[in-house]
Amino acid sequence: MSTTLKNTSRKKTWTAVGVGALAVAVAGAGAYSTLTTSIADNRFSAAVPEETDEPVEGALLVLEGKEIDKTFDSDTLNDWAVGDWTLTNRGASATEFDGTFQLHNDIDQALAEALKVQYAVVDDAGDVVRWRDAGTVAATGSLSEVLGIDSIAGESTIPVVVRVLLEDPQVLVGADETGAPLHVLADFTVSYLDPIERS
Repeated sequence: MSTTLKNTSRKKTWTAVGVGALAVAVAGAGAYSTLTTSIADNRFSAAVPEETDEPVEGALLVLEGKEIDKTFDSDTLNDWAVGDWTLTNRGASATEFDGTFQLHNDIDQALAEALKVQYAVVDDAGDVVRWRDAGTVAATGSLSEVLGIDSIAGESTIPVVVRVLLEDPQVLVGADETGAPLHVLADFTVSYLDPIERS
């Protein structure tokens, strides 16, 4: 199912798409004056395509589906939730990709380490054949490493089925003495290679 692209001379530009958004904060303060210099009057233009025109080269990956929102039952062994997503290449060119969970900063590490991640092997009918272990939410193995799927053809789709499993809630005893719920926020993010050599 995987055909890895071998053009190693291609410029490797990676773009990220994901379920959720990662915030980047830049902060700074000081008592010094701010000085600037610039390259002025940069100009940009674009030809407007006809409604019936479609781009004939390049890749555009879009990951679609509903986010996982699960409160695990502390009275149940092997409680789990599934993310059933679709990765679509809206571009005409094949590209290499990979995907994994990326944690937000303010999370409860004990819960992230307790939640196991599994990727589904899916047959041609879209049914789950088996689950393959992919570490934990705290340290998730990538989709390509676990399933061996690292490329997508142009104008095609690939199912991405991810299960998050809390095998034994007892491992969380003592993680929060206040009795408050533990929380983990993570984005499942797909990165892909720009297939066009750009000057």
